[in-house]
Amino acid sequence: IEDLEDIETDTASLDLPCFKLKDKWAIEKQIFSLLRRVKKQLIILCNDPEWYSKFKQPLIEASKKVDFYLIVRDPTGFANPGVRLYVGDALVNSAILEIMKKDNSEKNLCSLLFADEYEKILVFYENGKETGLCSSSFLMTGFIVQSILERITPIGLK
Repeated sequence: IEDLEDIETDTASLDLPCFKLKDKWAIEKQIFSLLRRVKKQLIILCNDPEWYSKFKQPLIEASKKVDFYLIVRDPTGFANPGVRLYVGDALVNSAILEIMKKDNSEKNLCSLLFADEYEKILVFYENGKETGLCSSSFLMTGFIVQSILERITPIGLK
């Protein structure tokens, strides 16, 4: 038992701040706050044109001050987005965008935002209710972001 206690006290704790938002208003407030804080880069994976249209104007404004990537699987629902659209390769589509398609499953990912390779917000539907998951300081976020950026292609004009 003493050996286990030593392991527990010698192990460095990981600082992984994360919280879940179950209220639509709180999710929107967190997204607007992220849009104000972003300094260099904003990556959004989104398959929900309705979600995008709700945040369209603030996202267009954000795109003017940072490197901005709106990655979609099917651009047909994003008429006049006001920003350049990107599509992912097979890996991005299968690993991320495929699970974002709305269906009758219990959880459906709506959008995923990465800000400055540090913060992220996932917006998903859980049992039909919009839910948010916010986190920062995750070790792998920079790697995930760089992997996504290496696998996207711009389409169309703004």
